[in-house]
Amino acid sequence: MNMSRALWSAGLALATLVGPRPASAQTGLPSGLIDSTAPIETAHLRVKMAGTETPVAAGARVALVLEVEPKTSMHVYAPEQKGFIPVSLKLAANPKITARPAVYPKGEPIVFAGTGETQIVYSHPFRIEVPVTIAAGASGPVIVSGTFEYQACDDRVCYAPKKVAVSWPLTVR
Repeated sequence: MNMSRALWSAGLALATLVGPRPASAQTGLPSGLIDSTAPIETAHLRVKMAGTETPVAAGARVALVLEVEPKTSMHVYAPEQKGFIPVSLKLAANPKITARPAVYPKGEPIVFAGTGETQIVYSHPFRIEVPVTIAAGASGPVIVSGTFEYQACDDRVCYAPKKVAVSWPLTVR
């Protein structure tokens, strides 16, 4: 291998180690493990999963919670806003749970100075809850996964819609 190829390979390896990481990447854990208590950071907001700290019984109901905190000067659209992409939380099919529709807080109306339009948004921290019933025969670890989708805007720009993978580890006893 010539010297320039060796330097290129070393540079690529270094970039892989210190380069940008995906929003869901979390440090300090063995490969493949995710700390469900650590927030996920995106360019626009911080997302944290909650509601799974204690073991649950088969057949029980539990509320899975997604805590969302828009960053400074950012807002995301509430489900009642028409004409924009609102926040949504969709759980993946899982035979060990039955999920009811997500419950969203009421959005806040904001009048935008440049246009005079009123939009229904979240610009402060908010919580989304999904009521889940654990299957009667379930036991052991159960991972509930899903996708949180949003479109964030600041006072000048609306950014491309984003999807964030989320998951809640449950222990069923």
